[in-house]
Amino acid sequence: MYRLLTAAVLRRAGSDERRQRTLMNTAASVAGIAVNLLLFALKLAASLLSGSLAAAADAINNLSDAASSVMALFSVRLAEKHATEKNPFGFGRAEYLGALGVGLLIVLMALELFLSALRSLFSPESAVFSLSGFLLLFSGIPFKLWLSLFYRRVHRHTNSPVLKAAEADSRSDCLVTGGVLLSMLVGHLTGFNPDGWISLLVAAFVFMSGFTVIRDTVTRLLGGTPDRELAEKLLKKVRSYPYILDVHDYVLHDYGPGRCMASIHAEVPADGDLLRMHDVIDRMEHEIEAEFHVPICVHMDPVTVTPGPARDTEAALHAFLLSLDPPLHLHDFHYALQDGIPSISFDVDVPPSFLDMDTVAPVIRKKADELLPGCLCDIHFDKEYYHV
Repeated sequence: MYRLLTAAVLRRAGSDERRQRTLMNTAASVAGIAVNLLLFALKLAASLLSGSLAAAADAINNLSDAASSVMALFSVRLAEKHATEKNPFGFGRAEYLGALGVGLLIVLMALELFLSALRSLFSPESAVFSLSGFLLLFSGIPFKLWLSLFYRRVHRHTNSPVLKAAEADSRSDCLVTGGVLLSMLVGHLTGFNPDGWISLLVAAFVFMSGFTVIRDTVTRLLGGTPDRELAEKLLKKVRSYPYILDVHDYVLHDYGPGRCMASIHAEVPADGDLLRMHDVIDRMEHEIEAEFHVPICVHMDPVTVTPGPARDTEAALHAFLLSLDPPLHLHDFHYALQDGIPSISFDVDVPPSFLDMDTVAPVIRKKADELLPGCLCDIHFDKEYYHV
């Protein structure tokens, strides 16, 4: 199925990767709607034939999954809208909002299932075992396994947060349905009806699935760490160009799956050919955007080679900062003599959550004075959004 989908998408979208992504996400969402509606019908029939509340709960869960797929389809289509004057960065984050909506819907359904389970525990009803109902319920497992694997393969290609959530939900549904089948067998063989308890387990699985989706989505919406694999590829590409000595102040902004923007400081030799280095930076920006579809702004940062007397000081300060908790990183080290007095300046990268600059600065200055007695020490702290 995945190969057929890929072939069909390539025929329609050609080499347009953005169009390919839209078509694949759309097809996966439509497949989710169809499969979950089919499973809802099968499990509802199984519930009516057996009188099992757990089967009914599982059927309702599949109905919520179908609604989630509808929401996923809507968010995927919205995310592909072109940028406007009011939304110059596009609508890519609509997929995160869609995933958040799916998570909220799943959690609400879990609460409803939980209340139904409590009612069943306090007012139990006997369930009649039905072989046809049992088989109908069992037949849903292969469908959900297939759907989970299908979501996974499409997600690996498109990196859609909605499909990632749907994959985990489909996988947990297989375990839930297995629990329902187990309760039907136990009730039939022993006469003890564990329906209410199994319904509680169903509710717990559904709730955890929804909670995970909400947690991960909110983290991305609030500015969580972007795709590390993409970040590493961009860093490797930047470092591959001539004149680039080192990089720092790397920031990757996430405006939705496949819609990132980046900025970075690239250190170049201060005595290099300015026009040639500028041409390299321009070429770098154009080639990275063409290859990764990530607009990037590269700041050219000229640095001088540290003279011999201060080279040991730079290395010792670097080692000292790494020994702190949390480890800190040094860059842009400059040494000069001002009226015969040694002067050093450097930047220190700190984690975004680091709030102890006023406390740690005197410690660093004290260490610098030990290494280079009587020196003037100027420290600038930079937020390290991504360790390079």
